[in-house]
Amino acid sequence: MGARGRVVAAVLASLALGAAACTGGDVRPTDEATTTGPTVSAEPGSFAYVNAGIQATLAFDGATGELEVANGSGADVGAPGVYALDALTGERTDAMVTPARGVSDGGVGTFEVAFPAGTDPSAAGFLGLELGGEDYGGFVGA
Repeated sequence: MGARGRVVAAVLASLALGAAACTGGDVRPTDEATTTGPTVSAEPGSFAYVNAGIQATLAFDGATGELEVANGSGADVGAPGVYALDALTGERTDAMVTPARGVSDGGVGTFEVAFPAGTDPSAAGFLGLELGGEDYGGFVGA
């Protein structure tokens, strides 16, 4: 199991323990499916973001890639931005995202993403999403 797998396993174990603690240990499985989020398949160089009605996918081939933003947030959002944080130094590297346009509520936008030469976004410690200059949080491997 790789480092990412160990982190995911640790987070899931913590969530399970927290759920048991919050209910006094009375956690019962159900026959119903309780997951309502989208199904995401694992693929190297692919990342996903899902929160507050925004669904974004990011796929890289080297330092360039494609970003798709589906906006179901109930409001228009500004132009997207993507950035990488180096896991060791915390140094931020911004990608160029084109075209620079927002995504209307209910709309889907497709954008080209290009990091500067020498930046490997797949090896970044963190990939973040901005919309209209506001930080919306991080992508996860998809």
